[in-house]
Amino acid sequence: WERCNKIQTGEILPSLWLSYRYLPSCLKQCFAYCSVFPKDYEFEKKEMILLWMAEGFLQSGQTERQLEEVGEDNFNNLVSRSLFQRSSNSYRETFVVHDVLHDLAMFVSREFCLALDDNQKLELLNSRTRHLSYRAGLSNDYQHESMRTGVLEAKHLRTLIRLSPFHEKDSQFVGQFVEELLSRGRFLRVVSSTHQTSPNLFSNLKHLRYLNLSYSKIQEIPHSICTMYNLHTLLLSDCKNLTRLPKDMGKLINLRHLETTGTQLVEMPPQMGNLKQLQTLSDFILSDNVNSSSIKELAELQQLRGELCISGLQNVNNIEDVWKANLRGNENLSELELQWEGDTSDRRIEKYEKVLDALEPHTNLKKISISGYAGSNFPRWVGDSKFSNIVSMTLIGIKYCCSLPPLGQLPSLENLIIKSFPEVETIGDEFYGNISSPAIPFPFLKNLEIDYMPKWSKWSFNGNQNDGGCFPRLKSLCLLENPKVAGSLPNSQKIEDLHIRGCDKLMESFPLNHYPSLEKFFLKDCDSIKSLPLDYFPMLKELQFLECQNLESIGATLVLESLSSLTPSDCNNLRSLPQHMPSKLEELIIRNCSKLVAQHEHWDFEGLTSLKTLHIEDCDVVLDSFPAGSLPAASLTELLLENLPGLQSLNGSAFKNVTSLHKLYLRNCKELQYLPEQVLRHTFLHSLWIDECPFLERRYREEKGEDWDKVSHIPDIYISGKTTRDLMQEEFAQMLRESIAQASATNT
Repeated sequence: WERCNKIQTGEILPSLWLSYRYLPSCLKQCFAYCSVFPKDYEFEKKEMILLWMAEGFLQSGQTERQLEEVGEDNFNNLVSRSLFQRSSNSYRETFVVHDVLHDLAMFVSREFCLALDDNQKLELLNSRTRHLSYRAGLSNDYQHESMRTGVLEAKHLRTLIRLSPFHEKDSQFVGQFVEELLSRGRFLRVVSSTHQTSPNLFSNLKHLRYLNLSYSKIQEIPHSICTMYNLHTLLLSDCKNLTRLPKDMGKLINLRHLETTGTQLVEMPPQMGNLKQLQTLSDFILSDNVNSSSIKELAELQQLRGELCISGLQNVNNIEDVWKANLRGNENLSELELQWEGDTSDRRIEKYEKVLDALEPHTNLKKISISGYAGSNFPRWVGDSKFSNIVSMTLIGIKYCCSLPPLGQLPSLENLIIKSFPEVETIGDEFYGNISSPAIPFPFLKNLEIDYMPKWSKWSFNGNQNDGGCFPRLKSLCLLENPKVAGSLPNSQKIEDLHIRGCDKLMESFPLNHYPSLEKFFLKDCDSIKSLPLDYFPMLKELQFLECQNLESIGATLVLESLSSLTPSDCNNLRSLPQHMPSKLEELIIRNCSKLVAQHEHWDFEGLTSLKTLHIEDCDVVLDSFPAGSLPAASLTELLLENLPGLQSLNGSAFKNVTSLHKLYLRNCKELQYLPEQVLRHTFLHSLWIDECPFLERRYREEKGEDWDKVSHIPDIYISGKTTRDLMQEEFAQMLRESIAQASATNT
């Protein structure tokens, strides 16, 4: 790496070179290593840190700091210098190296790093290559002799990383290439691959520190892995066919990270307590096999941090083993999941209660989930205010508890999910905790979800409701399938998102005037509600109501200035929309509301100057002409009409001033004869989709349709779900079949 400081810099921008030159040497290595990935590759922080650690780039020096902590400092330092940038991925936090900076990394790493993303680059694989990544789809067409030459040259290869998505299969060429590299790669430190390879190929990899087999179809881990005493990281996430780990896993005394999420493991191998360096252990599975690790092995794993899921707790027989596990002593765990599974109907209630009591974690814990617990009461630590760091709690499938635990005094709790408590009938003071305390219950709770409580009928509130006594910061409330609960809801002035499904009795006395900040309202399967006055929701932006069979009207005497999305669906008796539709409405989707659509002549589309998307679906009603009034002239970009068997024609005059329509979808409108000239004559239409509309299909088929010339200017045309090119190929194939048949008949 020091050699990189002596190379000529004329090929890159001086400013970029200076940004690299003045980096500390440890950061130079970490940055240059990123050239092993192609441009625009998105990586996670932990992924990169574990790779750096395996490559030997991280040194703790004279300090007692963990290498992972050193790696996090290095990573954050590169982010602060803008050498790493956060990507726009909203699903998970990932980072990228900007194109120009990637060129810099490639420049300084020269021949040491190679991202093999096309066949030609294989020629660059040589004796200087140390770090190699590859894609699954490399072609078989490339000369195998060149592949063998490259493999023979790369005798000092340290890194082999697969880049392709897990669902993309390795080509035959790649499979042979990977096996050649593994069979000769005795200096390999990093291997990431989903390729199904011979277990014997791992036996020579004595220097391996990082092995990622995630998403592979591997059924068992080669026993030879247990002799890789330098292994730091073993990643097996989503290996769906994997049921067991090797019995000698306890010999991997340097292992620091073991991830098995998404596997089918049924137990842990014996002597897991020997892995005293473990920091990541995603799952600890308990079984009734006496030869597997018991829960007391966790006592030796005091370096564990991050997330831990302990499952199979129904198999615990010795309560003393649970106490010996000493979860209370592990101050580094931030997330804990406790699972009881299978048949717990024997109702050994006392045992389950003692087990959960002994599983008390350290008060540093931030997230906890308990599922399948079959005790009748919760231990005192669940809800104790000393757990001041807990921000998220999930309780699922608690069969025999008749009341909820006292969670209201958890001072930092922000997210709470309560699901499937079949015996709970009342939620009251016991839920809020110490009622004599002056502290407001749930002072920081933002998101509350209560689901599948078949007996729950009463919800009472502690404190002054007018002052938001309970849940003063609640923003999202979700209630699903609680058919008996009635009365009022928390009077939180800050609720922005309300989701109610299958709570019929609740809607009979729904306190509409309590939610002035509501922005999103989802209502489903509540037949008791007949009208929905929207004036109470001045800030409403999104409204969906589904399967409310007795709902007849949506009323609003005031214009809802903020409403941007409105979706009524499967409301068979709904007859009217709000009289004053908001000008900011951008999306209107109507499904299976035939009586509503039958009144379409009363709709004022022209006033919806922001409407971009209009869908009318699944309405069995006769429509001589649709729509009755003019459509928005400058905003409408997408119109979908689907499953409207009674639609006779489109009203051409409604389209005469429309200048923005890009997409027109028509499906299963069997009586629709033609498209109006006002639609077809404009050049703004980019996509026309016609399916199960027999008259339209015949009229607008390419070249053969009588009005093909009227739609031929549209870039994307789909007829019966096929492009015009598909239809031409089918017609040609049919003509060819007929010619062959005719020739055969002539010859006979």
